[in-house]
Amino acid sequence: MERLVDELQPDVIHVQCHYMIGKAAILAAQRRRIRLIATNHFMPENLDPFLPFPQWFKNVVSRNSWKDMSRLMGLASVVTTPTPLAAQTMREKVGFENVLPLSNRIDVDYYALRPGEDRPARDHPTVLFVGRLAVEKNVDILIDALSRTDPRLDIRLEVVGDGEQRDHLRAQVEELGLADRVQMRGHVSEEELREAYLAADVFCQPGTAELQSLVSLEAMSAGKPVVLADALALPHLVSEDQNGMLFAPYDADDLARKLDAVFSRPAAQRRAMGRQAATRPTSTPSTGP
Repeated sequence: MERLVDELQPDVIHVQCHYMIGKAAILAAQRRRIRLIATNHFMPENLDPFLPFPQWFKNVVSRNSWKDMSRLMGLASVVTTPTPLAAQTMREKVGFENVLPLSNRIDVDYYALRPGEDRPARDHPTVLFVGRLAVEKNVDILIDALSRTDPRLDIRLEVVGDGEQRDHLRAQVEELGLADRVQMRGHVSEEELREAYLAADVFCQPGTAELQSLVSLEAMSAGKPVVLADALALPHLVSEDQNGMLFAPYDADDLARKLDAVFSRPAAQRRAMGRQAATRPTSTPSTGP
C-alpha cells in the first residue's frame, strides 16, 4: 500500500472497509495527510461463520471490530454507508454522529422490460435467488422452504451465483430430493442475469446481513414481487402484500407459507405486485436528515 500510494500520488483515498487492505490504506492516507473517505458495507457479524471459536469469543471479536471501525474510519473526512438504517447502526455501535447514508444506485431502466420486448418465461413457477453462496445469505433456508411449499404449486428455484457454500447446498438439494426443482446456475453474464430477473415470477432474498441488497432492487426494477427476510435493511423495501412479503429470518416454515401465498395468487395479481415493486427502488432514500 505504501508503494502504491507513492506511485499514484492520489488526492483522495476511498476505503470500503477498515480491515486489512482498508486499514493499510487508511494508515497510508493519515501518514501522508491525504484526504480520506470511508464507506462501510461490512457488518462484523459477517465474520462469524468463518471463525472456529465459541460464540462468546465471536462476540468479543465483534465488539473489537466495531471499536476498530471507530478508531480507523474516525480518521476519515467523510464516512458513508448505503442506507439510513446502516447509518443508524453505525451511530449506535461506533458512536459516529455524522454518517452520510449514500445509496448505491442502480440503472432501473436496464432491468425493466423494454418497449416491444417479449418477457422471457420459465416452464414452471419460479422463485429466483441471486448472490454469493455464503453462509449469511441463508440459501439453505430457501431450499428447505422450497421442500415445504405446496406440491400442487410445483414451485421451482433458480440460484444464480457461486461461493463457498455451493457444494453444501448441492448436497442439501440432493438430500431433499429437489434435484428436478432446483437449478444452480453459478456465475452468469450480465445479459443472462437480466434474463433471469425478467423470467422469474418471484425474487427471494433470505440473507440477514444486508445493508442494502442491490440484487433485491434489481429484481424489483425488473417488476418482480419480492419475499425478503425481515432483517436489517430489507424491510425498508417491502410494502407488505403490495409489492411483496417479509418472513421471519431463519424460519423455513414461514418462508414456505409466504411463497405459497404469493404463488397461489393469480398471475395478474403477481404482475400487479411486480408493478408496485418496480416503482419502489427509485423512492428508496439515499440521504438522511
